[in-house]
Amino acid sequence: MHTRAHRAHTLIELLVVIAIIAFIAMLSGVPGQFLRRTLVRAEVEKLRTICTYLQRRAMATGAPQTLRFNCAANTYQLENEQHTLPAQVRFGILPDVKGPPASPSQPLTAATTFDRSQIVFQPDGAVQSGAVYLTETGNRYLYALTIGAGATPYVRTYCYTGQWHPLG
Repeated sequence: MHTRAHRAHTLIELLVVIAIIAFIAMLSGVPGQFLRRTLVRAEVEKLRTICTYLQRRAMATGAPQTLRFNCAANTYQLENEQHTLPAQVRFGILPDVKGPPASPSQPLTAATTFDRSQIVFQPDGAVQSGAVYLTETGNRYLYALTIGAGATPYVRTYCYTGQWHPLG
């Protein structure tokens, strides 16, 4: 009888250990997801800063400035510098998402809507309108950088979580 009780006790201990391991495994996934989301947002903010810089540089120098995207290689180029997105971040879209973020009415079909996958900043402050979309390799998070048409073009960033939300 002592042996049966000991076996039952061992089974309960085993179940508790398995539950603890499962809980720890669940928690370890949360920081990874947070890190990937943070990386995508940081890249969108970096692109926003670059756009602001190039717009002001075009106005200051009197010469057009260009930001080129190579969505297939996950790179972008300004002046003579090529930048590669982090390994967990890519240019891309999620299925069944509509855009552009300011007035989502059409399904997204490409990672960028800028003509020839480039943004040209003119010396008079004009910038062509369009959007570029970034996601992470797990396709859970989608961010957008947009430049709207108008007399004063504004660079805006958005996050998609079932619907588009502007970032601060």
